[in-house]
Amino acid sequence: GSDQAQDNLADGECFYGVIKSYNERRGFGFVACEETARRFGRDVYLSKEEAVELAQFPAVGPAAAADAKKAHSEATLPIREGDFLQFQVQRSTEGYPQAVHARRMRRLRGEVVRPGLDSGADSMVVVRGDAPGASGVGGAAGDAEALSLSSFVGQEVRIRPADRGQLRLEAGDEVAFCCDTGEDGPQALEARLVELLRTQRRGAALLGCFVLELPRTSLPSPDEAGAPAAEAQLRVARLDGHALADRVVLAGLPRDLEEPELMRLFSKLGGSNVHVAHPLEDTEDLAGGFASVAFNGGPLDVARFLVRAAHTINEQG
Repeated sequence: GSDQAQDNLADGECFYGVIKSYNERRGFGFVACEETARRFGRDVYLSKEEAVELAQFPAVGPAAAADAKKAHSEATLPIREGDFLQFQVQRSTEGYPQAVHARRMRRLRGEVVRPGLDSGADSMVVVRGDAPGASGVGGAAGDAEALSLSSFVGQEVRIRPADRGQLRLEAGDEVAFCCDTGEDGPQALEARLVELLRTQRRGAALLGCFVLELPRTSLPSPDEAGAPAAEAQLRVARLDGHALADRVVLAGLPRDLEEPELMRLFSKLGGSNVHVAHPLEDTEDLAGGFASVAFNGGPLDVARFLVRAAHTINEQG
């Protein structure tokens, strides 16, 4: 539970995520983060007070200018959905995870030069410049950022397996990422929040393999005596998956798992339609169904699903 998750938080432990939603009028939002979703089972709250402080600071990380904070004092950057953050976590008075010491991270792009296809092997990417759509500042801060980036282009950055999820990278792929210093010192650069920007893979090309644990809630039927049904029971369907460049294929579907239930998840993750096929009724295989989930956005949407190990989804998204 959340008590145990808080106990496992190390002093000064940093997390990396993206602003999933932000209410400009009321000044608060929520941050999606894979690691905090795994620990707490929910998105992280960004309070109004923290958002005000966040707007006062430029991006952090090795690619940010050392004197950007001083130059940035002339103006603030509006907070936007999709901003990438480095933050720490504390529990609110209600016991929910809340972001503190949040700072935006500069978004870079690079080319994969070492895929790291073996299980547990690191990938390597070479910095090529700012990511498309990366926000910056003007004036003295903008000049400082440009100078910092020029000395950064061409450097190699390591991508650990945990930061690319189940996505298989290939040499020549272009990725966007935020950069941080690694555990081996300031010269050991590591990529965070990796996103695929471009790949030559199409159609049936493999992007990754995974296991999907899908929570399912059901209400048992009343018993023969007419007693009321028991409380909702949580079940988990464990599905084997292969991600291709334009679709995800799932195996091991229980007989009662159909298209609408899968679309409640995948429609929020870029899926456009689902087709399900189950064995004939007279077979004894109760979990032998298959599903194909199409992604109209192609490999970039499929990759976005693969890089995150945990997804927090509700009926509102």
